[in-house]
Amino acid sequence: MVNVMKGVLVECRESGRIKEADKKRVLDEASRKRRARKALEALEQDNFHDDPHADLVMSKKIPKFQDNLDVSKNKKKKHKGADYFKAKYRKSFAQLLEEDKALRPDPPNYGSAQAPPSKFPDRHFCAVCGFPSNYTCTSCGTRMSYCTRIITRKAKRAAAAAHAMNLQQRLFHASCVASSKVAISKFDSSVYMPYEKLTSRIEIVKKRLNRPLTLAEKVLYSHLDDPQNQEIQRGVSYLRLRPDRAKRAAAAAHAMNLQQRLFHASCVASSKVAISKFDSSVYMPYEKLTSRIEIVKKRLNRPLTLAEKVLYSHLDDPQNQEIQRGVSYLRLRPDRVAMQDATAQMAMLQFISSGLKRVAVPSTIHCDHLIEAQIGGEQDLKRAKDINAEVYKFLSTAGAKYGVGFWKPGSGIIHQIILENYAFPGLLMIGTDSHTPNGGGLGGLCIGVGGADAVDVMADIPWELKCPNVIGVHLTGKISGWTSPKDVILKVADILTVKGGTGAIIEYHGKGVDSISCTGMATICNMGAEIGATTSIFPFNNRMASYLKSTGRAGIATEATKFQGKLLSPDHGCKYDDVIEINLDKLEPHVNGPFTPDLAHPISKLGENSKKNGYPMDIRVGLIGSCTNSSYEDMGRCAAIAKDALAHGIKSKIPFNVTPGSEQIRATIERDGIAETFRQFGGTVLANACGPCIGQWDRKDVKKGEKNTIVTSYNRNFTGRNDANPATHCFVTSPELVTALSIAGSLDFNPLTDSLKGADGKEFKLKAPFGDELPNKGFDPGQDTYDAPPADGTQVKVDVDPKSTRLQLLDPFDTWDGNDLKEMTVLIKVKGKCTTDHISAAGPWLKYRGHLDNISNNMFIGAVNSENSEMNKIKNQVTGEWGGVPDVARFYKSKGIKWVAVGDENYGEGSSREHAALEPRHLGGRAIIVKSFARIHETNLKKQGLLPLTFADPADYDKIQPTSKISLLGLKDIAPGQPIECEIKQADDIAPGQPIECEIKQADGKVHRIQLNHTLNEQQIGWFKAGSALNRMKQLAKQ
Repeated sequence: MVNVMKGVLVECRESGRIKEADKKRVLDEASRKRRARKALEALEQDNFHDDPHADLVMSKKIPKFQDNLDVSKNKKKKHKGADYFKAKYRKSFAQLLEEDKALRPDPPNYGSAQAPPSKFPDRHFCAVCGFPSNYTCTSCGTRMSYCTRIITRKAKRAAAAAHAMNLQQRLFHASCVASSKVAISKFDSSVYMPYEKLTSRIEIVKKRLNRPLTLAEKVLYSHLDDPQNQEIQRGVSYLRLRPDRAKRAAAAAHAMNLQQRLFHASCVASSKVAISKFDSSVYMPYEKLTSRIEIVKKRLNRPLTLAEKVLYSHLDDPQNQEIQRGVSYLRLRPDRVAMQDATAQMAMLQFISSGLKRVAVPSTIHCDHLIEAQIGGEQDLKRAKDINAEVYKFLSTAGAKYGVGFWKPGSGIIHQIILENYAFPGLLMIGTDSHTPNGGGLGGLCIGVGGADAVDVMADIPWELKCPNVIGVHLTGKISGWTSPKDVILKVADILTVKGGTGAIIEYHGKGVDSISCTGMATICNMGAEIGATTSIFPFNNRMASYLKSTGRAGIATEATKFQGKLLSPDHGCKYDDVIEINLDKLEPHVNGPFTPDLAHPISKLGENSKKNGYPMDIRVGLIGSCTNSSYEDMGRCAAIAKDALAHGIKSKIPFNVTPGSEQIRATIERDGIAETFRQFGGTVLANACGPCIGQWDRKDVKKGEKNTIVTSYNRNFTGRNDANPATHCFVTSPELVTALSIAGSLDFNPLTDSLKGADGKEFKLKAPFGDELPNKGFDPGQDTYDAPPADGTQVKVDVDPKSTRLQLLDPFDTWDGNDLKEMTVLIKVKGKCTTDHISAAGPWLKYRGHLDNISNNMFIGAVNSENSEMNKIKNQVTGEWGGVPDVARFYKSKGIKWVAVGDENYGEGSSREHAALEPRHLGGRAIIVKSFARIHETNLKKQGLLPLTFADPADYDKIQPTSKISLLGLKDIAPGQPIECEIKQADDIAPGQPIECEIKQADGKVHRIQLNHTLNEQQIGWFKAGSALNRMKQLAKQ
């Protein structure tokens, strides 16, 4: 007990939590305890036990001992061990340890509540200092009580319980030892687990060393006497440590709870609730996230939005990270990575090229993009497996080798799989698809990125994101009737347009949120990509908890409820950069399009607007599903409308295609009869994949160039996106309205007011849709479509055939030569909208996503040339001949001619595909100059070593002609915040954030000087100089 109390005194002294005035008292009592202990050991002669703390609290002075100690019946007897004891403590501690081993073969018995009989029955010891005494301690003056236990040779150091409790109140401070009431052992019930103290110490050390620590280092350095100033150098410095006295096993449950925070660098957890059933050894990180956000709140000293809480709680360095909305770059640690098969090919090829052995965070590959809709689900899936066998084998073996989970073809769409299995409130995830924000419906920040960003995170490199602004959408009222969650985002798109959310997170809040289901919230977040938002998010509520429970994650729901106020909801009084008000009671169903998702038409105005603008009024195909609207609730509500029509003897007038979001959704709607209802309605159930939404549609009913109208519940409706026909007018709306419009077959039908004619000739109005939010019988998981990676994948072989037309190992891009980019040719000046679909088309080109050279043959083929208003027809400025954009670019590359491309507003909007950046880099491009960029595409350009530049004056776009020569000078000293001078004779330094002056030399000899802005920071400038982010990673790995 003496040793235990001594350890606590030391801990109190270390913690700094006792008052300055008490320090002397604590030190004096420690000194008395020290003297008592030595006397006690002397009494016990050579059978004493060393104290782990002895070297730390030992005084330099040798205490004076009485040569005669009263050991029994008041008889004085010279203690033969006293002289030995005094001589012993003049020796070095190392010598003491060696002598102790010889003199102390067995450790002492610490005693019990009932001490055994002793030959010294009258002898008592002070419970404070341990000095031998009868009733009043002669050492410290403490009055002994009759309940004091007798100390014997076999039961030494057992203190009086009552006296020890008094001491605990005076000297033990619970907060300076431990945060919980878990004893360090069953023999030390009043001393508690020290993990919080150890964690705080190791955080100090990690901040000082600024590098990852091994497990051994974490445990060792967390016991440093002075973690703030201790010199730490492996194999060189001597450490002064504070060992724990508890040699026995610590409380197992408490140790496991804190395992991730103290012993694992990758994930800190507050409980033994796994983040998913597929990641059973990685636990929920709420305690770590909460501790980080408390650091940030203390620094910023203001209420935080929900988006800020989740984002800042994942900061790599919350203590020192600069945080300024719209300005600073955040270094973040995402929880996981998700990749779909079209983008995963290039991401995994880059990861292989990096030379790393295994991914550092939980990661998955999802096969959903390469399945073409042609006949029906089973037939199309079988055909896709045959056609894409080479790619699927590559992805599955690469996943197995590098520790990435593999969701096989037919498993479902990536975003639905994430929602069902991986998303959780407070999650930070990146995904190589622009609709990754779908996970915001479950309270996570899920952000679309390019493959190079995914490689960074999988390589355990902090992910960089410009600190986003936060736009609040305040929802009041309730959703009801024909209004659906889809109408919320269609209205927001109408308000913000396709670029209004750029550089911002959209955060939904207000009482209206509770009227929206979890999957409905996911729909809203999913389509936030169409307004340029970084991502979107909803606060955790009961609707999310219900969804978690129904998908087998009740434990996560319970944990999230505990942290709802601290982490998973906005602070009262938090400030948004802008606020949009939407009253759900008054929100009318919307239909947006064609050709852009922000052209909104309330259903009451759709027919009128369509006639006015000359849109084809007859609808040719209706399509529901996709990652945006394929939940059980969506399917059930549409089935209710179909049943209403069937009850009146009618069905869909047009082809009606249904895309289940996942195998779980497919199996459940088959079991519950919903799929059969669709078939009776005239529908075709397609494969669990993206299908027509991304252009994977072998459409036969119209010819290319034929004007026609389709309505979908998808998220995107760019020119030619769904069927490669630029004359197709695509409108996006809710699945309920798609179903109703498919019955009517015309754009001028309003189900809220108009009637239909049944088979009996009588008119009727469709009932407002209804459906269960979650299946009453629970979800049917369907077939097993997941392959978990082996624990050790080193023996797995990943082959890429050099002759393959589908896959190609990557060669590194050339590094910057250190010279200015002078008199570059303009490859193409794009007119109007230029999305990633225009830069790198999908559809039939998806099969080449793993082969950079082959897929580069689609570069800019969908972009409109400003010189002739035609697609894929530009003039070769060397030969004077007209040709396709990829052909001319290849000619320039073969001649060593560097080129630039020029674009308009929101250049690169749409998908996250990094091929839209890889292809220009591969074919010789060096810079892209536009009025403004979409976020993901701008980052992708930086990652591949291209310069993304914007006009300081948008009107300067008109000064560049197809025959112009562009020079960018002063690149040698490029730095954050400083302009690039583009003069022929004079150049200023380039720095992050500062504009670049560009010189434009016309064919007639005229010269224009304009300024170009850039957003490159120091790290991104390093990517440019190295040739790409991947090249830079390799350079750093060699250092």
